[in-house]
Amino acid sequence: MRPTSGKLTLLSRRVFHMMILFIQQDGDKEIYRRALGEFMKSMEYGSKDISLLVDTINSLQHVTVEWNSDSFDSDNEVWHSEITSNLVSEVSIIRKGRGHEVFVEWSFAPKLREKLLDPHFYTRFSVVYFSLRSSASVALFEIIERYKTNPTKKTNREPWQWWVPRITGSLSENYEYKYFKRDVLRPAIAEINTLVTDYELELLEHRDDGGRKITSIQFAIHPLQQKKLDIDIPPLINGNLVEKLMSFGMSESDARKIFSENEEGDIEKTIELTEKRAQNKSLAPVVSKAGYFKNALLGKYASVQTETTLVNKSAKLAKVRTESTPAEKYAARQRVRSEEHFNLLPEKGRQGFIDNYFAHNNVSAVVTGYKKSGLKSTLFRQAFFEWLAIHLWGEPTVDEIEAFLSELEIA
Repeated sequence: MRPTSGKLTLLSRRVFHMMILFIQQDGDKEIYRRALGEFMKSMEYGSKDISLLVDTINSLQHVTVEWNSDSFDSDNEVWHSEITSNLVSEVSIIRKGRGHEVFVEWSFAPKLREKLLDPHFYTRFSVVYFSLRSSASVALFEIIERYKTNPTKKTNREPWQWWVPRITGSLSENYEYKYFKRDVLRPAIAEINTLVTDYELELLEHRDDGGRKITSIQFAIHPLQQKKLDIDIPPLINGNLVEKLMSFGMSESDARKIFSENEEGDIEKTIELTEKRAQNKSLAPVVSKAGYFKNALLGKYASVQTETTLVNKSAKLAKVRTESTPAEKYAARQRVRSEEHFNLLPEKGRQGFIDNYFAHNNVSAVVTGYKKSGLKSTLFRQAFFEWLAIHLWGEPTVDEIEAFLSELEIA
């Protein structure tokens, strides 16, 4: 299944899968019912913010998914169908009054219910599932579990773009393959391989006929003979991170909402970025840590590497320029592209990139130039747009430089 509207977060995925676990226990029914407390206990929710859990349960009605279904006619010919429906057809939160237990009732569209009850489609849960800390890891784990018994020990091979919404849970994510691999696939595979007990997962990449561009991917499942140690299931909501967000001036409900809608790793990196920016005395003081954190998380400012890594990349790129005219031409083109991208942003977005730059780079001459002349500073513009190009598109590869030279020759 893949979402066609709405987004599945880590919390909403776990709520949905508890629903599936419950319907597998109950069998084929039109309406399913559980106490809200049973959801909380089974999920090890542990939070006092009950409204967040209720809102998450209700939100599943607004996520639509698409899947394929095969059927046979009277002549035994196969008919392929593409079906779209809401993830959950209807949700009711039943409250009898203060002091009484709250119940959740929900239902699925008939064809979706049939598919979810099919043991070949959906596997029962394991301790690994509830130990995974990112929604991408959970989504990939679900897919892989259904292919464990496949004789080839491989998933289907599909264009890499096909995998994006199925693993990220969102249609709005717009990736180049190298960033999808770096930011989503590699961390998810690493987390799964750390936790699973009976196999190791490998990414298989397939290139086009010319052998240069990756066009499709699949995953190989390598069985392991030796079992790993049992795993302690971590809490669903990391209380330490929630407390840290509250120390920035957020309310507990805002902090928990942010935690439920974003990856834990992104939150940790953005907290670190916010604290580092607040401690940078060479820049204007941060008026609101909470406001800065929210903007940085929204803009994914913390997705760049550490300051040391960025400095090393810049030094390496500078060395390449002195030795290679093609690399110098490519870098110049990238600076122009990054400046064009920057100029299209609203003022808030432009300032966000500048803040992000200074959070990772504080060369005194560049800081002085910016304070004195702003964007008119030649030294700042050179350093900033070089950094922005690396931040947006990464360090150039040999293939990218060669492709760029081919474009120049054609032009």
